[in-house]
Amino acid sequence: MARSRSRRRRRKQIKLQEIEVNEILSHTSIINQIRKERIRQDDQWGGPEHDDRNSIVDWLSFINKQGQKAYKARGLSKERVERSCLVKIAAVAVAALESIDRKKFNESRMVRKKLNKKQQETNQSIH
Repeated sequence: MARSRSRRRRRKQIKLQEIEVNEILSHTSIINQIRKERIRQDDQWGGPEHDDRNSIVDWLSFINKQGQKAYKARGLSKERVERSCLVKIAAVAVAALESIDRKKFNESRMVRKKLNKKQQETNQSIH
């Protein structure tokens, strides 16, 4: 009796581990699909130089456009289209975040340069 409980418990643990592994593989697969879509988008549109010209309103518009495509494709036979639109939405959101981060970094770099220049000018006027 105790032996059969132990086996059941062990089987249950193995099944849970299999589920966790499948979830991780699925998560990795999804992230890889988003990464591939980002590469495709950069190739199509020109990468950071193009992306950084967009405002938050532009990004939300792009996301909305893909969302509308997914909404129109809803239904039994169009799951592939819905899924593809969601991958594109995720990739566009990543592009927006990358652009926002680059802009903030460049702004802070410019501020530091201005502060350094003022510091140098102050040091030169003192000497």
